[in-house]
Amino acid sequence: MNLIISDTDNQEVRVVAATTGTFYGIPMIAGDIYALAGDHHVGLSADGGPISSSRVTFPSWVIVSHGSVIFSDSGNGRIREIQG
Repeated sequence: MNLIISDTDNQEVRVVAATTGTFYGIPMIAGDIYALAGDHHVGLSADGGPISSSRVTFPSWVIVSHGSVIFSDSGNGRIREIQG
């Protein structure tokens, strides 16, 4: 199972791939770290658009449910979902 990390200081939600494959639409190599959401800048973008070009503000928690990643975008007062 992949490890999902809420990286509040860097304004990102990240994943450490457990195996090589495509997850959340991103080709990944086992053991590498990838950004699922956020780009190191505070902001709000990508609602309904590509999560890879999103901005989030202080993501503070993350859960995985039915293959989707659900996380709090605390600084923007939102709960957001990355579909698996």
